[in-house]
Amino acid sequence: MPSAATDPVQNSRTEKKLLRARYLRLRRHRSPDINRRDSARILHTLKNLPAALQAERIHSFLGQQDEPDTLAFLRWVLQCGKEVAVPCIEPGNPELRHSLLFLLDDLEPGPYGILEIPFEKRIDVKPGSLDLALIPGVAFDLCGGRLGYGKGYYDRFLKRTRAFRIGVCFSSQIVESVPMEDHDIPMQGLVSEKGWQWIEEADSSL
Repeated sequence: MPSAATDPVQNSRTEKKLLRARYLRLRRHRSPDINRRDSARILHTLKNLPAALQAERIHSFLGQQDEPDTLAFLRWVLQCGKEVAVPCIEPGNPELRHSLLFLLDDLEPGPYGILEIPFEKRIDVKPGSLDLALIPGVAFDLCGGRLGYGKGYYDRFLKRTRAFRIGVCFSSQIVESVPMEDHDIPMQGLVSEKGWQWIEEADSSL
């Protein structure tokens, strides 16, 4: 058995842990005014993406206070007559569930303080029925690498969907390289306040 110093999986996980702590700390120091400005720029890019214009059923995360705000994008999607699916987390369930969203007013804080649909109003959505998925993360790279929050919800979800995968973040979260393991699913594009970035290396057949 390889030692901790030579175990590539353990080294990758250690590197992820250090990178996660660093970029979460940096993100928390961004001002709310800058977050609002950059979120508006992200919205402008998303509304003009062919992938968003062509998709009929779109999954989107609901951002925390220091993440890009996706509520305005969800409002636009609903106004376009498209279907919106949002994530739901259940304590003790390692799988991310998804529910159709019809009204933004139905959203309320969930177990982790993130907006979600209350249990009694949920309409389950199969991951395989999604056309486009907007994915959150702590950090991303330009090869499609994504650093999540360490709980694996989106890692498991991405293995169950063929939706086009877009990481949504602030440009300060785009790093030179994110350590990837064999089970990690790459993004196919990134959107930040600086615009759209296509990930040519990502396998679109996944």
